[in-house]
Amino acid sequence: FYAVRRGHEPGVYNDWPSAQKQIAGFQKARHKSFQTRYEAEEFVRALSPDVTAGEPAAKKRKGSENATLIELPAGLGPLPPDAEDGFDHTITLDPQTGLPRKKTDAELRSLRAVSREGPASSKVLQIWTDGACRANGTANARAGVGVFFGPNDNRNLAEKLPGERQTNQRAELTAIKRALDICPMNQSCFIWSDSKYAIQCVTVWFQAWERNNWKSSKGKAVDNKDIIEEILSRIRDREKCKAKTQFEWVKGHGGSEENERADKLAVKG
Repeated sequence: FYAVRRGHEPGVYNDWPSAQKQIAGFQKARHKSFQTRYEAEEFVRALSPDVTAGEPAAKKRKGSENATLIELPAGLGPLPPDAEDGFDHTITLDPQTGLPRKKTDAELRSLRAVSREGPASSKVLQIWTDGACRANGTANARAGVGVFFGPNDNRNLAEKLPGERQTNQRAELTAIKRALDICPMNQSCFIWSDSKYAIQCVTVWFQAWERNNWKSSKGKAVDNKDIIEEILSRIRDREKCKAKTQFEWVKGHGGSEENERADKLAVKG
């Protein structure tokens, strides 16, 4: 969050360009970035503990007692410190409107990592998937796919990501697709992935995308549509066989041995 205490319009801004407009050309402007909105608001009101002792408070402009706090639409602010794969886990796509929105407290709590044993039923197949990409985002990017079923399981898989587009997100999605290729059609499975992006694509976001003819809320073509559609097709075919396909996020390099094994397979691929 970007706090502007002295500027054209004092307040808290979610992105730097908006805050920068408020200090451009303003003599002795005062501004600072913070990890939390509370700290930013305190700074705007000149109550921040980070203000140097004895520093005179900024002169108040008329009406500045209630500083204007600018709240940009969900998805337009800076990524949180714990963002992974460039994905803000505090935002979701509203299936009714197709627009991004802030998650409720209940939805945020549901994201916490759960016990890795997963469902109690022994009939549910546990699968860990991962994607890796060297030089991600560059012309020299090379990605791999990893799927881990268990120690010494001949279904474990390490493959190169096919196709010209080599990105980490495509690798994460392809790993899920390959897991579903291998899992018996009539057997329920529980897929663990450290990519919140991939999980959201195939559990939440696709609903609005399908209604909007695979266009985002900004009217742009949805990235990785080809892989997402293949995954959804497999999930729906499995549903016809009474098999459930469930997903759970696991923190990458967070202590899960199975996730580490999937990661090594992806790197090997």
